Amino acid sequence: MARPHNHRELLLDARDLKYLLNHRPLATPSPHSKKRVCARRRFILLGVIVLLLLLFITLLQIFMPARPGPDTQQYWQQEFIGSVNNASIRNHVFCLTKEPHVAGTPEDFATAEYVFQRFQDYGLSAHYTDYDVLLSYPLHHSLILSAPTKEPLVLSLKEKPVEGDVYSSNPKVMPTFHGFSPYGNVSAEVVYANYGRLEDFQKLENWGINVKDAIVIASGTQRGSVYKGLGDPLTPGWPSTPDAERISLTDPETMLPTIPSLPISAEDALPILASLSGPTSPAEWHGALDLPEYRVGRGPGALNFSFSANQTVTQIRNVIATIKGAEEPDRYIILGNHRDAWVFGAVDPHSGTASLLEVAQRLGELVVKGWQPRRSIVRCSWDAEEYGAVGSTEWVEQNIDLLGINAVAYLNLDACVIGPGFSAGASPQLDGLLQEVTKQVKDPDSVDDTVFEAWIASGKGSAPLIGRLEFGGDDNPMYHSAYDNFNWVEKFGDPLFHRHVAVTRLLGLLAMRLSSDAVLPLDYITYATELQSYAIQVQTQLAQCKAPGVSVNPLISAISSMKEAAIQIKQQAKGEYAEAQQPQGSLSPSAVLQRRFVNDRLLQAERAFLDDKGLAGIGQSWYKHLVYGPVRENVYGTYGTITFPGIQTALAQALAESNEHDNDAKRQQWTAVQHEIWRVARVIERSALVLQGSLT
Repeated sequence: MARPHNHRELLLDARDLKYLLNHRPLATPSPHSKKRVCARRRFILLGVIVLLLLLFITLLQIFMPARPGPDTQQYWQQEFIGSVNNASIRNHVFCLTKEPHVAGTPEDFATAEYVFQRFQDYGLSAHYTDYDVLLSYPLHHSLILSAPTKEPLVLSLKEKPVEGDVYSSNPKVMPTFHGFSPYGNVSAEVVYANYGRLEDFQKLENWGINVKDAIVIASGTQRGSVYKGLGDPLTPGWPSTPDAERISLTDPETMLPTIPSLPISAEDALPILASLSGPTSPAEWHGALDLPEYRVGRGPGALNFSFSANQTVTQIRNVIATIKGAEEPDRYIILGNHRDAWVFGAVDPHSGTASLLEVAQRLGELVVKGWQPRRSIVRCSWDAEEYGAVGSTEWVEQNIDLLGINAVAYLNLDACVIGPGFSAGASPQLDGLLQEVTKQVKDPDSVDDTVFEAWIASGKGSAPLIGRLEFGGDDNPMYHSAYDNFNWVEKFGDPLFHRHVAVTRLLGLLAMRLSSDAVLPLDYITYATELQSYAIQVQTQLAQCKAPGVSVNPLISAISSMKEAAIQIKQQAKGEYAEAQQPQGSLSPSAVLQRRFVNDRLLQAERAFLDDKGLAGIGQSWYKHLVYGPVRENVYGTYGTITFPGIQTALAQALAESNEHDNDAKRQQWTAVQHEIWRVARVIERSALVLQGSLT
């Protein structure tokens, strides 16, 4: 049997260990052993670092969303947002605004060449589309003030150069004038008419002021066109190609003005207003001029007015460029803005032109990297917009049949960067899309907010205020003047061009979504809800004026039908969107056709609001949309949009007749109101049927 081990045979006790430590010298390690120890320590440290990195990557994957892959639209949208460059935008504005470039001039054609060349540089298929249209250019103007006991005063009619601003002293700046103003040479006493609206002239009549054969001065004039129509005056309704039919200058259908006019500065207006006597105007007619009171005249101040112009048919040039869609090349997302300017146009229009060119460049780069839109993106640089949307109107007239079938949306830019703040206008079915893209873009005037958040903060409530189909207007303080130049933009409007960057990102994202979403991002529930609010307004107006025998029920019923149809197609669109997430090529031909059918209905629904007779009741049969239309300029002013314009005009006329004693005339006016209500109800019913997508 083995003897048990004695622990002292196997282990050192504490006394032995103490002795050895105190009395036995330790061995000195060799250099090789030192190196082995250091290498081992480095290896252990490296292992710890690798483990920490792996742990960090794992946490990122758990708590942070993965970046979309290159086969997703989100990936391409992020690529686009990151590529927009303020330096290239600045260069576009600088190059396009070196000289004044009124439509039809050599300088204007130079801007067309610049835009065309940039489109080609960015890999886009580009071409010119030219038209021969009537334009006018000033030859001579003068204004001489005569007042009792004073020497005649020749007014300057000039914009004074600003020290340090070389643009404002450019000798090529055309004299201030109104496009299409006829020739005039007359001397007459002056009458002050506030804004020159119908209601202003009615007040003058009530005060006993006769404006016949007088020269009228009105507040807030500017360079611009006094032509009441759209497009070339000599080819109303058809394109002004070189061999086109043209009507006579004296034909009433031209809608050319017959009263000569001139825009003048506040400096020139001051002595004219100071020369007037007569009744003192009400407080709301008083402006900011250094006058103790604003009197309306007539006289005793008088003006000798002289103006002549060269009205001539001249060539204008649109520039068109396209990125062809991969799956639906016959569907067009159109981006446009005009290129001509009354002077330099750094804000109006070239803040828009620069953004348009930047979008073209960056989307062109994405195409090279592999991105393709489903639908075609068409970029349009319009000429002669300032004279009356001439270039764009002629192009639409020439392409009306294709556009009527295939145009999906039109995104317009003009003076898109004026200063801080954001605003936008759209048809209601685009509201949701507009809000979505503003959530993707950083606001240029805040630290952390998106454009959407800043937009909300600038208004009231939880939803941003979205304007509707605008027909003009501008808050640019340099509007249509020689001071709207590169110097003003760089010093005051957007010194770092970061606002231009934000607008460009928004425009590009809108174009990408509309051109690439499998199902068009159009929501007609929003539209129907808007229409309900408009109908309630009409109902309230009718109740307040106690309109005899007029009912809004047809309108309310039609809107209800449209809302039901909008809900139905939205559910169908959700199903089609889910189908679209399947791998490319996995959809059956019938499924592809079904998606196209849904998109066609979304595309055509708003077209149902168009009526062949248009707004004939207010003398604007050119405008066919019965839900939105321009205000009557002789009642409300020249800019702005009203809802149900036919109803509102008929209602205003009926109220004007309410004080008359002719009962038959009154009944006819209220019958006209009811007729306009029926007209709008009918087009809304048509839209509902389009959304339903089935025959009755």
